[in-house]
Amino acid sequence: MNFTRNLIILSALLLAGLFAYHHFTPVRLHSPHAYFIVLYFFILTFFMHRYVIAAGKRSAQASIRAFMGSVSLRMLLHMALILAYGLLNRPGAVVFIAAFIPIFIIYLIFEAAALRQALKS
Repeated sequence: MNFTRNLIILSALLLAGLFAYHHFTPVRLHSPHAYFIVLYFFILTFFMHRYVIAAGKRSAQASIRAFMGSVSLRMLLHMALILAYGLLNRPGAVVFIAAFIPIFIIYLIFEAAALRQALKS
């Protein structure tokens, strides 16, 4: 439950930051899909974390396999999403990727820290 609360807080802070960014920067630097990127990472992080934690309750090896599998699956999914967006919306691709990567890194750090704490106990 602590993880879910922290994930909601992180997502709310990111949404507030995106709102401020869109308010104070030129329109040409805005990605119209930046809010959906946060939603995408929120949902993905929530379910992958639950999956890895459930695997960790079975055994240490299962948690390692689940973690490595989830990381591989997510990387493929992220690459496919970026590629599809870039091919379907070439003019906005650079701005989308510029929004996607920092949000990805923030959620990656958050999830790694949460998994480390959860699997340590």
